[in-house]
Amino acid sequence: MNGWPGKRRLLHHAADMGEFCGNRLEKLFAGRLIIKQLPDFDAGPGYRRGLNDLAKEMRAQMTPDRIVFQPILSLAVCAARAHGVTVLDGVCNEFRDLGLFEAEARQGALFGFDGKSLIHPAQVEPCNTVFSPSAEELAWAQAIIAAFALPENHGKGVINLEGKMIELLHLDQARRTVALVQHGGEAE
Repeated sequence: MNGWPGKRRLLHHAADMGEFCGNRLEKLFAGRLIIKQLPDFDAGPGYRRGLNDLAKEMRAQMTPDRIVFQPILSLAVCAARAHGVTVLDGVCNEFRDLGLFEAEARQGALFGFDGKSLIHPAQVEPCNTVFSPSAEELAWAQAIIAAFALPENHGKGVINLEGKMIELLHLDQARRTVALVQHGGEAE
């Protein structure tokens, strides 16, 4: 792993996020929390299995859309949030196909994963791109924070911003987006 471009930034960002989120940084591959109750599947503390292991156990086929595993991906994120841990999507086996890697990473981001497990140096840049807020996302987050800070919105749980209903939960998300950028997840 030595010599990976961006490795130091990626590891520093992961450590910052673990600290920022107020939880331990734990690598949870999709399905791990959901299926850990199955007999003989959990091999002990620190041991993680990903979709490859799950595919073997289920006798399922891996496809580019990962359709068979989509319910498990969603449940893994829900379980991680319930346990207060950072959750990373599993590896992309086709490490030379950066288009497929990016598609899997974008799918993982849609599900709510905090990042993706990497197995090749070429995956660092697209992973950082997918899991870092864009300039537009950062600008919107800053607009939400600024709108709630206005004196006329003090104490309100819901406001109107550019014709959209914005709640306190959106303010929390906006603060997280800004914090991601401040902790190394650069806006494009």
